[in-house]
Amino acid sequence: MITPILKYNCPNIEFYRTPDIFNPGPNLFTHWENILGTNDDMEAIILFLNKHSSSHNTFKKYCNEIERLLLWLEYKKFNLTDLSKEDIVEYYDFLRSPLPIEYWVGPSLHKFLPNRKCNPQWKPFKKQKMNHNSAILSIRAISSMFKYFQQNYYVKYNPVELSLFENRSKCNIENNYNHNFLRPELIEFILKFLELKANIKVSEKEKFENCRKFLIFYILSQFGLKISELSKMKNCQMIRSINNHVIHIEETNKRIIPISSDQYHKIKKYISYLKSPSSTVINSEYIFTKYNSFKSLSTAQIMNIIKTVFLDISQAIINHEALFKENSLDEIFYQDIENCYTASAKWLRHTYATTYLMKSNSSAPDLLNRLGISSSVLLASYKQAVDNYKNNISPVKSKAIENIYNKIILNELDKIECNKHLASDTIN
Repeated sequence: MITPILKYNCPNIEFYRTPDIFNPGPNLFTHWENILGTNDDMEAIILFLNKHSSSHNTFKKYCNEIERLLLWLEYKKFNLTDLSKEDIVEYYDFLRSPLPIEYWVGPSLHKFLPNRKCNPQWKPFKKQKMNHNSAILSIRAISSMFKYFQQNYYVKYNPVELSLFENRSKCNIENNYNHNFLRPELIEFILKFLELKANIKVSEKEKFENCRKFLIFYILSQFGLKISELSKMKNCQMIRSINNHVIHIEETNKRIIPISSDQYHKIKKYISYLKSPSSTVINSEYIFTKYNSFKSLSTAQIMNIIKTVFLDISQAIINHEALFKENSLDEIFYQDIENCYTASAKWLRHTYATTYLMKSNSSAPDLLNRLGISSSVLLASYKQAVDNYKNNISPVKSKAIENIYNKIILNELDKIECNKHLASDTIN
């Protein structure tokens, strides 16, 4: 497990822990010679980072790159002030392909959990390969730090010599295209959770919003539509196409996506409610509107709805942490919380693609047609995501995750029933 070294939130920066890489090296000036006023490497790094705190993006970039260097030094058992030019070249090669992959590379996760504890699943790299230009940007950040140290007589020389990397741009390291998606167990849980909420007795406005949430998630995750297509989806157009057991996207590539009988009944049920006489938006030509409005939702409004749902789902999972721990699925617990914190609408489209490819009768050309794309590189990335899932989640593990999420649904159902009884007692 990799433990973070830096903890920062611009403009604040602190060392979360002290790695054993700050022993005095031959490159270090004596205390009375340097003008930083410190012979503490950690304090010197903080002074350098504070110089860039006026720009949030620059500050974050420098923090990320310096932390990666410190973690690598710790892994190699090197000292910061012992670094040579050869060491920096080795670090560049490491950046291009951080090995071992399982130690350094992982999904995009927050370093710290809501309880402020270190996230045990966090990794400093999100991709298995880094191109030359990105690696050079990382090296430049390290060079800037040593240049600052040198100018202030903290170190005697800058070990970074950028000219050493000029001929390395031709290194043929294949790019890794990585798309975030939700595992089948999690997306199935989200849909069950939303459908449960959509079928409880609440006010008309809340009922409308709950049904709308479910239908948005259902269509995006089960058919791979874009938010822009969902925003302008018209009622008559949708009803006409699903009656033919397809979803017909006319505005873009004229895509035709087949739907099953169960999907047909599900979509029709919730569209019927949104356009029922009890709804105040019955005369709107669009399916997705605000309550008591004729205008279609904008893409930004749909994205906000999706983000709100993901936060609700993450809280439901957090409330049932014990279920995961009982089944030794702590890793799944942390991953799914993190996914819900960071997921966006695009994840649902990626989820559709990867879920489709997991089916035994899936067809790559058919998927490209359904998504309205022609990129073979994109298709390869989806296939890689599916392979990664199958390698990490066995059928037995998948069933265990599914059982946990079913228990959460039952607990939510019990909570709803309990609230009903409380309300009934209050009225009586």
